[in-house]
Amino acid sequence: MISLKQSAPEGVFIEDLIVYGGLEKDSVVAKGFKIEPPCFRSASIRDREAYKEKLRQLLQTVSEPQHLQIQWSCNSDYAKELQQYF
Repeated sequence: MISLKQSAPEGVFIEDLIVYGGLEKDSVVAKGFKIEPPCFRSASIRDREAYKEKLRQLLQTVSEPQHLQIQWSCNSDYAKELQQYF
């Protein structure tokens, strides 16, 4: 049963890393990156497939005990495109 009162784990910042659980054997170390891929709207199929292959290669590099968490989002800020109509 999952408790809704469970709190987030305590972490400490060490340089540019977040360390959960101190420096013991079972601790977790995390680092975040922000990757902004280029726009592929007018890219060739070959370029799109090459990019997909690079993503597959990235996923293949992750093995136990490492974990990879990905948050994918689309930018919905169309202000620049809409400004041309005002």
